[in-house]
Amino acid sequence: MDGEHSSKVRHGKYVLSELLRCAECNNTFRRISWKLGEQKVIVYRCKSAITKGMHCNSPTLRETDIERNVLLAMNELKKENSEKSINKIVLNNIKSVIGTGEEIDKSVLDTQIKEVKLKMNELITEGMNGLEEDSNIDIKLIEYANQLRELQGMRQRMLDDQKTDDRIQNIKDYIDESIMNLKQFDNVLIRKMVEQIIVFDDASIDIHFKFGAIVHKEVGSASVR
Repeated sequence: MDGEHSSKVRHGKYVLSELLRCAECNNTFRRISWKLGEQKVIVYRCKSAITKGMHCNSPTLRETDIERNVLLAMNELKKENSEKSINKIVLNNIKSVIGTGEEIDKSVLDTQIKEVKLKMNELITEGMNGLEEDSNIDIKLIEYANQLRELQGMRQRMLDDQKTDDRIQNIKDYIDESIMNLKQFDNVLIRKMVEQIIVFDDASIDIHFKFGAIVHKEVGSASVR
């Protein structure tokens, strides 16, 4: 191969070094600075392809080509009516993980809880005044206690659902304000959004987003190998 090259790995600084993975051998990629005459080219190569005693057919990809295609994938996902709309995918995936309960009228539920508590107090008063047999009181109290427990459980789930809705809204706001306005490759934001990037031997990639979407892009192999 023509030209001098120096291998530089910056753990934590270059997010692609963490995300890129070879589809053929499952190894990670290394960021390499190639110097071809006066031109400096940053590329990524599978570690198996550059390690003595190992072999891999994975292509060499230019850093700028990968970054451009990741941004293109982000732009595709943010289209308002796209089936892969980020907001839709985020909403569906979060709900499937943390769940949402049935819609319940809070005021109706609170009224029912008060009514059950009132009936329990009336039963206790009747028992103390000898107006009701103890055995009947015990049975009814157990029934009301079970009913109260169920209603209070529903009330708690309602509070949890509200917290869930708030979390979903916060994530959507974060995406709208930060990710959706991404104009250039940002290592910090990409690390938060992308799970991994699979590189195939035909120089195409699958970008796996953490919220469930997978976008396939044709990157094209670099002219240097």
